[in-house]
Amino acid sequence: MKTAIMFSGQGAQFPGMMSDMFEIYTETREVFQKAETFLKRDIYKLAMESSAEELNLTQNTQPCLLACELAALRVLKACGVPFEAALGFSLGEWAALVATGAAQEEDVLRVIEKRADAMQRAVPPGEGGMVAILGQMEESVLQLCASIGDIAPANYNCPGNITVAGKATAVKELLKRAAEENIVAAEVAISVPSHCMLMKPAVEELQSVIQSLTLKKPQMELVMNATGYPAEAEEEIKENLVRQLSNPVMFQQSIEYLLGQNFDTFIEIGPGKALSGMVKRIARQEKRKVNILQFNSLDNIKAIQELSQSQN
Repeated sequence: MKTAIMFSGQGAQFPGMMSDMFEIYTETREVFQKAETFLKRDIYKLAMESSAEELNLTQNTQPCLLACELAALRVLKACGVPFEAALGFSLGEWAALVATGAAQEEDVLRVIEKRADAMQRAVPPGEGGMVAILGQMEESVLQLCASIGDIAPANYNCPGNITVAGKATAVKELLKRAAEENIVAAEVAISVPSHCMLMKPAVEELQSVIQSLTLKKPQMELVMNATGYPAEAEEEIKENLVRQLSNPVMFQQSIEYLLGQNFDTFIEIGPGKALSGMVKRIARQEKRKVNILQFNSLDNIKAIQELSQSQN
């Protein structure tokens, strides 16, 4: 059995996420204490007790979700679940850095609030948006975006599922055209249109911050959003972290790479199971049988431990 862990991205969060694990496993408390120290806010209380509207603000979502995923990673390790690769969807990539040993918890926590603030400032509210397009081939989506302008693919999720991002006027035109052409498309409820050229101001602001990060060579495969392939060298990892802000998330390509390396078990760490659904579709297209599990509550732990023990 070869196992890859994957960390959820922004949009999966909800108040009280994964709280039952954090209440039982005391090793998670240090993560939230670090977050409070570095961010000067009670991140645990914000993640557990805020309203959905407050938590969904990018400047709150990113530090809260990252802290929760780092805490859950500690639980996974405490349970003795082995893994040989890690990746994360957008924000989740920062947790993957820690999982592979490429970065320390405190370093990614220091950066994440700056990342969230820079992304929020890059596009004023109402000036950008994202749309999920279903049931279309990549070429068709590219042609549709090119014909409209100011909008482009932002997330290559899985076969027949591509998210595009761009200016609000382009989003409005795309939705109109999709309705006329019977294309299934739905606007994504987000406060920031990520992974598109509108993020250039955030790139300029964060480039020096990311370059100042202290990174080490990953102890296992760190599969990155910007390329869909592993990175090892410090400068390559930093370059990919910068590129990720304004370039598409190559999630489908990342999973296809791992399947090609004979990975057969995928554990999603974080609230929800969106990534699990994507992996299922990718594996089906590749005609591969895989184990897909979620790790976000006490109910998941026994099943994951039993699978690990049965395969070792």
